[in-house]
Amino acid sequence: MGSQNMRWRIVRVSHKQPSRDDPTTGTPRSVLYSKEPVLENLRLCQIAPLEDLRHVKRVRKIMVEGEFRNALFVYVMKIIGSEVCGLFKRRMGGAMQTLADIISSTNTGFSSTHVRRHFLKKTLYHNEFSLPKFGVRYTSSRASRGLIYSQAGRESWDFSRFLKTLYFFNGPPSPSKFVDFLIAKLSSQTSSEQANIMENSGIVLVTGATGGVGRRVVDVLRKKGYPVRVLVRNEEKARKMLGPDIDMVIGDVTKESTLNPGYFKGVRKVINVISVIVGPKEGDTPDRAKYSQGIKFFEPEIKGDSPEMVEYIGMKNLINALKNSAGNRDGKLLFGFEGPLPEKLVWGALDDVVMGGVSESTFQINPTGNEYGGPVGLFKGVVSTANNGGFTSIRTRNLSVPEDLSAYDGLQLRLKGDGRHYKLIVRTSAEWDTVGYTASFDTVEGQWQTISIPFSSLRPIFRAKTVLDAPPFDASNIISLQLMYSKFEYDGKLNPTFTEGAFELPFSSIRAYIQEPITPRFVHVGSAGVTRPDRPGLDLSKQPPAVRLNKELDFILTFKLKGEDLIRESGIPYTIVRPCALTEEPAGADLIFDQGDNITGKISREEVARICVTALESPYALDKTFEVKSVVPFSEPYTVDPSNPPPEKDYDTYFKTLKDGITGKEALEEKPVPV
Repeated sequence: MGSQNMRWRIVRVSHKQPSRDDPTTGTPRSVLYSKEPVLENLRLCQIAPLEDLRHVKRVRKIMVEGEFRNALFVYVMKIIGSEVCGLFKRRMGGAMQTLADIISSTNTGFSSTHVRRHFLKKTLYHNEFSLPKFGVRYTSSRASRGLIYSQAGRESWDFSRFLKTLYFFNGPPSPSKFVDFLIAKLSSQTSSEQANIMENSGIVLVTGATGGVGRRVVDVLRKKGYPVRVLVRNEEKARKMLGPDIDMVIGDVTKESTLNPGYFKGVRKVINVISVIVGPKEGDTPDRAKYSQGIKFFEPEIKGDSPEMVEYIGMKNLINALKNSAGNRDGKLLFGFEGPLPEKLVWGALDDVVMGGVSESTFQINPTGNEYGGPVGLFKGVVSTANNGGFTSIRTRNLSVPEDLSAYDGLQLRLKGDGRHYKLIVRTSAEWDTVGYTASFDTVEGQWQTISIPFSSLRPIFRAKTVLDAPPFDASNIISLQLMYSKFEYDGKLNPTFTEGAFELPFSSIRAYIQEPITPRFVHVGSAGVTRPDRPGLDLSKQPPAVRLNKELDFILTFKLKGEDLIRESGIPYTIVRPCALTEEPAGADLIFDQGDNITGKISREEVARICVTALESPYALDKTFEVKSVVPFSEPYTVDPSNPPPEKDYDTYFKTLKDGITGKEALEEKPVPV
């Protein structure tokens, strides 16, 4: 850094025009000189450890006497915090390191012109330390780029670009921001709390859990070791039926206001067994034995909420509540030019100017640059290793609402490669200078390619070093994204393909994705017969009671079909199971899976529960709609010898026979059945 007795001073800070003179000294406020030795307090702090509170308090006393009126200085010293401290440590030696550490640890304001002048005069000069010579010059009477000149062999540093960068990402100084920062610090989760959040992900939510199929679904899930949560209307009934230790939330799908977003935190998959309540007109037993037996016919009627409220409006409310948790088979677009965006990402350059370098990049939109002639984002610039720099990047401003991507497995970038090695950095903290969860990727020169970055591959990095005690990556709290081209890799290693000079990286989209093979996220238990009431030429006398009595039962099957359509249109990976008449018989009978909504028969509720749970993990069940029944006739009861139960079925053998796109509506719309 040069000779030990080298003096330095701030000659001028760039303004549009010089501000009026300081009334005390007559010195222009834009011109600050430093001529006196370092204050004894700072000399003591430099010699003694900062942990010695006596010295720190003596310095703080100077800093809290009033308020600086120089907004720029307040901004640099207070709002930027750790980034400026890091810059001072790297560029200005020990005295400024001590000052920066004190400022960083002092959560107070500065005040009074007199104190500012006293503070600067006493601290911005010291013979004992080797410091660079500063100078900020005008190129005209207008605002100009402030260039800081250092020693020979180093390039000029663009201080004004440094400030613009900080202003872009942090905004103007504000007491409210300082308060928000303190609140965030005090309320931030510990590593163990964040780890607990990750452990509580992957929950299977069961809706309608107190019904005949629902409680069996809960039992099967528990036996298989799934974390289970139930959504019920009656807590007392559910506790008695499912046990006191069940993870339970209370809500009613017909009332959207009762579906608290917190209920779905950590939920990844859903088995929906909610159904409108149907019972005998003559009444039923408390345990609904007449309805449940499923064989003998009783004249039915709707009990409670209407089919429209439960099967259609309730389904709409449930899907809206689940969208973030269950995810979309096509992923979630974060940046791009096709489809809706949750929030427009605002990109800005973040280059090595923040550490004294001279590299420079920008983000642009090329209206015809993508592979199909449409618009594309462009990360371009010139990278230089001068002044110990060597990186450029573009980073988004912090999202106003954190993005919850916990339903997804990673991020995909569609880009045109240039043969270079880049980094993607994801931040889960709103702080300016903090850990970034990072992955590197290679590109192929001249080729459009899709880069997939699993969340599991992201590593916690801070200033190119791995943070071993960082909390696990929390995909439910995405704050910002960053693309970087850097000389530096991690932990002292260098980018093997790095070259100085100009570069550009076109990218057309960034989206969250679900890892292939995709399995169902929403398994719905509907009913056979939903497409039959309006089917032309159908002999209703040979159809189940619900088909014959659809109108009398407030169009129960019509609204069940409308609810199914909402699922199919939602984008959530799904399976729709349409059982025939449900019985209390045991599972184990041979089964018939069919599509097109034509079969009649009966099936055990226990069997349906097992089918639903298996479908959650089967890619063969993805986006399939099917009917299912046993081969046992209605008139013939099915029993099992408890001492010799039948083996569990491999339901995948049935799922593999199913085809996409067959719902039974083909007969109504006169569409050909897919083959």
